[in-house]
Amino acid sequence: MLRSVRRRGRTRFRAAFFPRVEPDRREQRTTTRRLVLDEGDGTMESAARASLSRARERWNAGDLVGYLGVYDPSVKLHGYGEPLDYAGVVALYESIFSAFTEPQLTFHEVIESNDTVTVRFSMTGRHEGTFNSIPATGVEIVLDGITILRFAGDRCVERWSCADMLGLMVQLGAVPAPT
Repeated sequence: MLRSVRRRGRTRFRAAFFPRVEPDRREQRTTTRRLVLDEGDGTMESAARASLSRARERWNAGDLVGYLGVYDPSVKLHGYGEPLDYAGVVALYESIFSAFTEPQLTFHEVIESNDTVTVRFSMTGRHEGTFNSIPATGVEIVLDGITILRFAGDRCVERWSCADMLGLMVQLGAVPAPT
């Protein structure tokens, strides 16, 4: 396994199994980050976090239109092939809502830095409709992922997502489990 090490403006890679002892530089960080481990603790203070919290509530209530309110009409979503515009984002989530009954989002960690919010999440649901050409299986699924959202005020204007699609395809029986 390789680990990147940044020194004097350059990034070098070294093997992770040869740990290098370096001075603790945590006190030199210039960006403030707040971590919320339990999203229900009432600390959603910024407009971006409040908007994201409302979007999750709308998603879990089955209100796709309310969920989509978090996105600015000029949004770009990266991570699913070519970047998606607002119409592509709508189509993506409509396909999820039509394929999985009562999809639920759980936020495990929420990290905010300036105008950016990073979320480690899980989506659960039952596969009751066609998804990516895979007919309904009736299987309960869990899709884990991480997403980074850049906000302008309370609207997401750009998003980068990475979800465990291989794990989802294995759960749906579309591909064999890796050995």
